[in-house]
Amino acid sequence: MHLSPKKGAYPHKDQHDRTCVVAYDAEGTNKKIERGMVVRVNADGQFEVAADASKFPLYLALQNYGDLQAHMAGFFGAGVGPVDKTKQTYGQFGTVDDKFGTAPDVGPKGPAITGIHMDDGDVWQTDMFDESAEYNVGDPLTVAAGRLTTTGASGNNIVGYVTAVPYTRWANDGVDKNAGMEGFMTGALIRVFDFQCGR
Repeated sequence: MHLSPKKGAYPHKDQHDRTCVVAYDAEGTNKKIERGMVVRVNADGQFEVAADASKFPLYLALQNYGDLQAHMAGFFGAGVGPVDKTKQTYGQFGTVDDKFGTAPDVGPKGPAITGIHMDDGDVWQTDMFDESAEYNVGDPLTVAAGRLTTTGASGNNIVGYVTAVPYTRWANDGVDKNAGMEGFMTGALIRVFDFQCGR
């Protein structure tokens, strides 16, 4: 669940972002959207996990599904949900509990997240990549199940290029206490890689 800008418009006002309700799906795939995953807008104007790179535009999720601080300004993440009330993400009264904690019931609304458009030239660091693939600087990237991968990247399915091969780092830029700075180790060790958007 890591996404960090390296170079580009984010978080300035000229960034190309979009906020949409998370789409309902019976399998619960969209309930697994995490920060840094690749998402797209479906026919109903809702965000869903991008299964591949066959349809554009694509966005990088700036929040996890159900994040109640979803909007850039920190407003409650809610928007118009599915018309079929049996498919609402949240119930209609009181509060709702899920793995993200207790949330106010928003009735016919559901969680909304913000995604930033994968503009050409922007450089990002993320842990949302296919760990089973091999990566070299300059390799083209595509999308598989919301994650970036080199496997099958060709032609119109290319969404970017590797700029730094996967490596391990502290999530919050903390320093290992064994390096002589005890107390400054923060976050957790995560595997990330850097990539530049482009086709």
